[in-house]
Amino acid sequence: KKNKKTKKQLGLSKKEREENLRNSFSVYNKKKLLEYKNIIIFDDVFTTGSTLNENSKIIKKINSKINIICLVFCKTFE
Repeated sequence: KKNKKTKKQLGLSKKEREENLRNSFSVYNKKKLLEYKNIIIFDDVFTTGSTLNENSKIIKKINSKINIICLVFCKTFE
């Protein structure tokens, strides 16, 4: 779940993207997440990986044994 409104990522550097997304996501139901062994995160465009990294960190803090699979629809080339 996204907690706060963030700037558009377009045009931001990798460092700016990471900072822009820091602490902007949370897990809606932490107790339920403990039951899962696998989770898939979908992202529309992979540029620096900031969105996937931030979401993965949040999930791993709650359940370090969960397997996270990241799928993207497009990758940009910088």
